[in-house]
Amino acid sequence: MDYSKSKLKKILIIEDDVKLLDEIHDLLSSLKKYDIVKTSRGEIGYSQILNFKPNLLILDVMLPEMDGFEICRLIKELPFESRPVIILLTALSSVLNKMESDWLSQTGAQALLTKPLDRNQLLSLIDKFLSPRL
Repeated sequence: MDYSKSKLKKILIIEDDVKLLDEIHDLLSSLKKYDIVKTSRGEIGYSQILNFKPNLLILDVMLPEMDGFEICRLIKELPFESRPVIILLTALSSVLNKMESDWLSQTGAQALLTKPLDRNQLLSLIDKFLSPRL
């Protein structure tokens, strides 16, 4: 697939809950503002980061085989200009309040959202991170 032709901002979604993956994809696709790629597998997602070169990554923390923390570690090794903005997703809301700042600093992510996902909060973050700066 030739990803270089699109002028739209690129978003990659890596989420192993296929229902949530499809919900996020459908929500973002309905806006017709983004070029979106999705996968439910971490290792495929990481190869998509290298090939698709997303501007923003929506990344589940708990994935089978290669989890979100491992993907973040690999992203940190990329040249700065190749690193996407990262929004982490987690179902671990019980530990989130104590760990949010640690997770963000350790992973290099810009935001952390809990499941069940608040669509408006997600859209607000995407708009914040992908809107042109004046």
